[in-house]
Amino acid sequence: MPLPATPTIDIDRETYEQVGLPIIKKAGVEHKIDFIESEAVPALDKLLENPENEGSFDFAYVDADKVNNWNYHERLLKLLKVGGLVVYEHTLQSSSSIA
Repeated sequence: MPLPATPTIDIDRETYEQVGLPIIKKAGVEHKIDFIESEAVPALDKLLENPENEGSFDFAYVDADKVNNWNYHERLLKLLKVGGLVVYEHTLQSSSSIA
């Protein structure tokens, strides 16, 4: 069963409301976004508490503290469908791969 809305996790509600939300509203998709004000690891752990969320994500975009990328990755792999995609910010720089 798919999630009722796309989880969007951030520790800064004010920035979300000032920057992201106006764009989301203009696109008419506010009802499709579930903003979660939290650090990512605890929020992802909470999503994983519901077994129905496992394998329910098509896509995840990570723009967070790089120290925790592995922690995010471990959790996101459980949430992603087979063939799902995780994209990490700054993995491409100057049009070339950094890895």
